[in-house]
Amino acid sequence: MKKILFGLVILFPFHVLAADFIHPMDFDGSDAQKNKVVQIIKARVKKDYCGTVDMCQPSMLRMMEQQNLNAFKDATKATNREIMDRVI
Repeated sequence: MKKILFGLVILFPFHVLAADFIHPMDFDGSDAQKNKVVQIIKARVKKDYCGTVDMCQPSMLRMMEQQNLNAFKDATKATNREIMDRVI
């Protein structure tokens, strides 16, 4: 569990996405929320890898998007909201 939460912090920074953030424990799996999570992840990865560092290759972006999506999926399995809120 600690590894999942640590991965979430590394790969899915909350402080930048606060306005559009969907809390992993509130995620209900609806198509609307799935699409929103994917949009947020794509935008964040593009900003990080195209704006901050010069690693804007499509293959790099897809790889990082997949890692962030996997981290979010793992975070939805968390059961202790208090710990999750502290991590976020």
